[in-house]
Amino acid sequence: MRKLLFCLVCFLTISSQLKAQNAVLKVKVVDENSLNLPGATITLANQKRKSFTDVNGLVVFTNVKTGSETILISYIGYQPLQKDITISQGVNDIQIEMKQGDGNLRSIVILGDRLKGQAKALNQQKTNGNIGNIISADQIGRFPDQNIGDALKRVPGITMQNDQGEARDIIIRGLAPQLNAVALNGTRIPSAEGDNRKVQMDLIPSDMIQTVEVNKTLTPDMDADAIGGSVNLITRPAPNKFRFSSTISGGKNQIRNGNIFNLSMLAGGRLFNNKLGIVGSLTINDNNYGSDNIEGVWAQGAPGWAYLAEHDIRKYDVKRTRRSFNATIDYRLNKKNTITLSGMYNWRDDWENRFRLRVTGISPQFSSGNFTGYRGEVRVQTKGGIDNDRVKLRRLEEQIVKTASAKGEHILGKTILEWSSSISRASEYRPNERYLEYNRTNQFVRMDVDNPRLPYVTTFTPLGSADLNFRRLTEQFGDVFENDWTTKINYKIPFVLGNQLNGSLKLGVRYSERSKERINDFYRYTPTSTTLPLIRTMNLVNYSNQNVYKFQAGDKFRLGPFATPDFLGKTQLQGNTAFTRTQRLEEFLALNYKANETISAVYLRYDQEVSKKVSLITGVRLENTQVDYTGNNVLNETTLQGTTNLKSSYLNVLPNVNLRYEPKEDLIIRWGFTSGIARPGYYELVPYRNVLSSDN
Repeated sequence: MRKLLFCLVCFLTISSQLKAQNAVLKVKVVDENSLNLPGATITLANQKRKSFTDVNGLVVFTNVKTGSETILISYIGYQPLQKDITISQGVNDIQIEMKQGDGNLRSIVILGDRLKGQAKALNQQKTNGNIGNIISADQIGRFPDQNIGDALKRVPGITMQNDQGEARDIIIRGLAPQLNAVALNGTRIPSAEGDNRKVQMDLIPSDMIQTVEVNKTLTPDMDADAIGGSVNLITRPAPNKFRFSSTISGGKNQIRNGNIFNLSMLAGGRLFNNKLGIVGSLTINDNNYGSDNIEGVWAQGAPGWAYLAEHDIRKYDVKRTRRSFNATIDYRLNKKNTITLSGMYNWRDDWENRFRLRVTGISPQFSSGNFTGYRGEVRVQTKGGIDNDRVKLRRLEEQIVKTASAKGEHILGKTILEWSSSISRASEYRPNERYLEYNRTNQFVRMDVDNPRLPYVTTFTPLGSADLNFRRLTEQFGDVFENDWTTKINYKIPFVLGNQLNGSLKLGVRYSERSKERINDFYRYTPTSTTLPLIRTMNLVNYSNQNVYKFQAGDKFRLGPFATPDFLGKTQLQGNTAFTRTQRLEEFLALNYKANETISAVYLRYDQEVSKKVSLITGVRLENTQVDYTGNNVLNETTLQGTTNLKSSYLNVLPNVNLRYEPKEDLIIRWGFTSGIARPGYYELVPYRNVLSSDN
């Protein structure tokens, strides 16, 4: 790492001493509202050079000949533009405003905000060298998507796995979430999950993102751990002039009759003769709702005879609050050097009560060879949390992802140097998560599987509090965090072959250090003999008597009696002589671990126009991974006998080729061959041991 930083310092030191023999041309393309237009095609007609604007609407041409030049600009949904300029020695910085409409039409068509957003996305998608899709902020704002996962599910080739009605885990081209990568401004986001690398997409509000890039094929300068694909979330840059926008909305959820509140604000602009750009945004989303569902596990009896071995009826009461803040500052030291600082803070609280009626261990009964019915165990369980201002009698899942980064872009004569360094942390905190369960064993139950889409199991007579026996009362604690520090350096050398075919060579290095730790704890509380009758005969809440079934699959799916969240959360457990407290080591001892990973990468990317209709991106990426994992060495599930450590390293050589063929203006054909990797989930690499001597 010290060598990388030394090289960076050397580059920056000599950059001020390099003299360009030819000029540099920086072109920024905006609309009539001074909003950036990414993906615009810029052609220097006299020098036969072509390039495309980036997400900030900017393109940089180095090694440009001085003198008269004609600039041609095309953009879907806007009138083609031709502008004559004079290029002088040094850096030439110009801004060009485009007008709405299509010059090929007999009349000018004015685009609304929705079509403007679509035009931005289509232009970026059109000019991309690899296969992928683009979503712009204007498109996201036209839909009622509160998190970025719900916005992504509108992209072709993407499916989202939902949690409580919100899109959470991303599936690209049919591949599982752990086989895909999610990055923020090009740097991978750490995961708050305890055993895998998935990034929960419902953690990030959609209002915080300017552009979403979905890459279905990789290029050598992208992180390689994305077999399915990678999603790059690009935050909002500083606007070209002062801008303030805000949105406030509210509503009512019919399920649980809960309130909805949304607030988003954005402010930014440029100061000090456009040298300093500042933008900040704030988003708050509060949602009170719930869900009702049924789940079943099928079993095979005699041939042609299927029945339910387990059946759940569940009721969830949920409150989910997202808060997010993002800020970006960029400073132009001069026309050749720009420094950008940015940070984002995402904080989501998920409060949940769950009431579950489970019939388990169901088996068919026979007498003298004749089928007499089904028997099973009936369990009713309440999930909640303690009574304080933070947990609020519910299970609290607090997830936080925060990032801070610095990056720079420097024009060194005919070449461009880019660097970035970022730190990020993801954490999940679950305090005082409580479960209280009652049961009734060896019960005859009624089963109806005539409609396999709506099967159900129920007791012959409704259960009351006197029918239930205390089974289990537990309290658990969970704490997971992952830290990531990443530094990247790119060195780009643009050139022209034969005075008409544009190309570039990009060299890059990347260094990343990751650490992850999971700390769980688990306790069981057994009531004393004098407490047990009170627990068993306490006043339960009976959801069978409430009108809560209009969102179930039918009123036959009735829950029954449950311990109330108040009773579960307000009962003092620790230090209470009415309970015996036992730490259940078998529930967590083998699950806790520490993990450290170091990833070093070097790559070469070559972009080249083969002809005016064919271009390619090719190159190779080398990634070296070093892992250092520590797990617990456990005997008979309950005795910690020290820890076990594993260290290893491996190298991946990953070639990539992307071809782009444009036979005519409104048709583009792409082909890609890319190679990537999928690192195992963190817990899959933990060298823990759990020896059961009784099982040999």
